[in-house]
Amino acid sequence: MNYTFDHIIALDHFSDADLASVKEAMSHDAELNRAVRNWVHVSRHIQSSIQDSYPSGHLLVMYALRNQLDRSDWTEAELAETVQSEDLIANSLERHPSIVRILNRIEGDAVAFNSAWDETLSSNIGQNDLKNGPLRDRSALPLRSGTMRLVRFAVSVAAVITLVTLSVLQLSNEPTLSPYVIESMAGEVRSVTLDDGTTVRMGPSSTLSWEGDYQRSVTLSGAAYFDVVASPQSFEIHTPAGITTVLGTEFGVQTVTPSDLSEPETIVTLVSGRVSLSLNDGDPSNDVVLTPGNQGVLTSKGIRVSGANLLEALSWSELIIFRDTPMKEVKNLLSKRFEVTIELSKTLDESLLTGTFEQERGVREILDIVAAALGATLKVDAETGVYSLVK
Repeated sequence: MNYTFDHIIALDHFSDADLASVKEAMSHDAELNRAVRNWVHVSRHIQSSIQDSYPSGHLLVMYALRNQLDRSDWTEAELAETVQSEDLIANSLERHPSIVRILNRIEGDAVAFNSAWDETLSSNIGQNDLKNGPLRDRSALPLRSGTMRLVRFAVSVAAVITLVTLSVLQLSNEPTLSPYVIESMAGEVRSVTLDDGTTVRMGPSSTLSWEGDYQRSVTLSGAAYFDVVASPQSFEIHTPAGITTVLGTEFGVQTVTPSDLSEPETIVTLVSGRVSLSLNDGDPSNDVVLTPGNQGVLTSKGIRVSGANLLEALSWSELIIFRDTPMKEVKNLLSKRFEVTIELSKTLDESLLTGTFEQERGVREILDIVAAALGATLKVDAETGVYSLVK
């Protein structure tokens, strides 16, 4: 069978043959591999969140079947618990719309159970007892109503467990399908430190992953700014368009798909050090080495290099980057970025500044650092709010 992503996530159960086929398909299709891995990662979070949102699977089943079961099928405690939990479940449905699928599955299983139950009993009870439709008088059944209720609940709870956990656990328990994945949400800039001390500042809606033990080789989707710790072992960033290899340096990497292109590009902007750019074709003759202040764009057709304005090229990182920048330019940029007034002593105008600052530090903390680097003093006018660097 030709396994597509839609087919994989639709399966409620994976046989050994399914698992083998899925892994085989993933090994030959990078996009499918990435999609399945992300699905497993997200599913784990959803599963955990659902478990946190509900006191028990039993409560979820009661909510789904509240309109199907007769009042006599419920205990007074269950009725009270169901009413009290409606707001909680409604809020959880807003957070996880996919729970609707689970509720529908529970309802469907209950209907199927009742149908099979009535059909099985018809041979023992007689057609006259069923002539007016499915049997409603549960007191006539060999099982008490309470037992009937528990059987139906057991069947439906099994459906919840199967739907929410089985498929995900079957995949995620496979070592070859369990990469370490770090994600940033939409609108979020997230900073992480890897095991070797390398720091990564991830742009919004980005994913960083690696398989097995961390070996200074990661896969990036989205955008990230790397400050790589120097080591004899090279550090590699894999993207759809190619590979970026470094020993120790600062640079930004973006994977983008321009509206006029059918394939993604990888944009590498080098701040300091050296990086080597390679295409996925494995031909070393196409490799390019970037120098600080340059930007390389990788596509299937090759690599093109140009100069870059670091502040503009890396604006998505919310970093403020200076490399031998005259202080009069630093003053103008910070004044504009934070909408404040900054004044400099004339002796500082041509002083050069090199540094990388996180925007969220705020202008006061950044200027404190700048003043210390320049041997200057920072003064703030309490009335006007004007910042002055004096030397």
